[in-house]
Amino acid sequence: MKLRYISLHIEPEYDSGIDKNFSYKFSDNSRFISNYLSKAVRKFKIEIDNFKMISICPSDKINEITVRLLPYDEVLKIEIPFHKYEQQSYLEIMSWEKRYEYYLSLIEKGFRIANTYCDIQLDRLLEMTEQFRANNYKNDWLFAKKILREHDLYLFFKCYFTHCDFRLELEVYNHNKNSLLLKKIVLQTEPSEFCYDYRFRKIEMLPDKIIILDNHEPAFEFDIELLSKGIFNITRLNDEKERFKRDIKKKNYIQRIKLLNEL
Repeated sequence: MKLRYISLHIEPEYDSGIDKNFSYKFSDNSRFISNYLSKAVRKFKIEIDNFKMISICPSDKINEITVRLLPYDEVLKIEIPFHKYEQQSYLEIMSWEKRYEYYLSLIEKGFRIANTYCDIQLDRLLEMTEQFRANNYKNDWLFAKKILREHDLYLFFKCYFTHCDFRLELEVYNHNKNSLLLKKIVLQTEPSEFCYDYRFRKIEMLPDKIIILDNHEPAFEFDIELLSKGIFNITRLNDEKERFKRDIKKKNYIQRIKLLNEL
């Protein structure tokens, strides 16, 4: 099997001994890094005999590093001591960039420990974390690009996964791509793949409309003529109507985890 997932997260309080409010926010704020590394590691096609995931789990219930293979889940679980004074030190880090480095230091420590268990091609994994740094800690990607020649438009649907949220944004340019007609958020959720991944999968082009489909059915609709005039218009369809209501309710949560001192 091939190594496909990298995860840094804190287990529930019963297992980790760490307050759930702290653990939820720590895991949420670092999830965009796990997502980036999981996508990056698949490109290497690293063959491993008995696990697909390296899971790095800070814990207040242990005094020394533990390594366990969980065969049923195909996970190599690495628990690293993370006691109260270490949690407090983390909370005193008042720069997001320094927090990103804190997460990366734990991940790289986990890689080195995992490499003592079996050959995981450590150099290539450390290359991934260095590339993440070189990219200014960004996990951005292009979901779709559409050229509407009859309207002289270029449309870009871009994804931004950060420590505090996930956003799908629409950018509309003129035919020369030198004038931005509009840039708007189509979808904003909590920082988790489980909140956004199933909600946009495919784009269909109609003569006068653009439709984004989720796993099963149309979810978003845009009027092309209005977009050409720089007017953002979006119609949420089917299940997306209720999902959007949930997004609005979660807005305060997204704002809270942006605050450094509220963890």
